[in-house]
Amino acid sequence: MEERLAQWGDEMHFTAREKEIAVLLAQGRTQPRIADMLGISENTVSTHVRHIYQKTEVHDRQQFIDLAFFITSPESREEGKRLTDSKLEG
Repeated sequence: MEERLAQWGDEMHFTAREKEIAVLLAQGRTQPRIADMLGISENTVSTHVRHIYQKTEVHDRQQFIDLAFFITSPESREEGKRLTDSKLEG
């Protein structure tokens, strides 16, 4: 999961710190817990989270987790490939 999130983070132009925080968010960590784990302030985490949400066009934590699950799920990646292939054929 972390590898797929990192790859997605590259595609979304996340900074290194945003990728780190995105993985922790996707794992369900809270902002205070992320701040504690990374040794940074909660305000700094909030800033990174706001940038992550802007780049991924989501508005809250649950939307981000749902999107991260979709991006990292092998089933959804296969479904996306089928949809893309069908559009090319049509």
